[in-house]
Amino acid sequence: MSRPKWQAKLINRFFGKIFFFAKITRLPLVGTWLYRLLFDKDDITFIPINESLRHQEHLALPSDIIRHFITRSPHIWIKDRCVCRTAENCRNYPHALGCISLGPAVLNFNPDLGRSATVEEALDHVRR
Repeated sequence: MSRPKWQAKLINRFFGKIFFFAKITRLPLVGTWLYRLLFDKDDITFIPINESLRHQEHLALPSDIIRHFITRSPHIWIKDRCVCRTAENCRNYPHALGCISLGPAVLNFNPDLGRSATVEEALDHVRR
């Protein structure tokens, strides 16, 4: 079952503070509640495409590797908007170019916030 739309909008609104909220989940009582509200059943990993990362232990993946994962994923989802760009009010890239999500976690995404996609649609989206 997907998250209610109000919950997804709440997460999107406060996405820029997500690491702060993640730390709060370690606190007794409020942490458990916050974890259930924001993170429970999230099976999501963020992989940037052709971008350098601040931490040396990470490596940006070339588009060829992203294509590899897309072609092998049974579940593909394209979000209507980029949560990061929207939360950070990015002026360098379009907010309407949403993220691609892969794997069974997408089965819990709210259908009002994106759509299922074919391999070809996802590959076209990467090229954008």
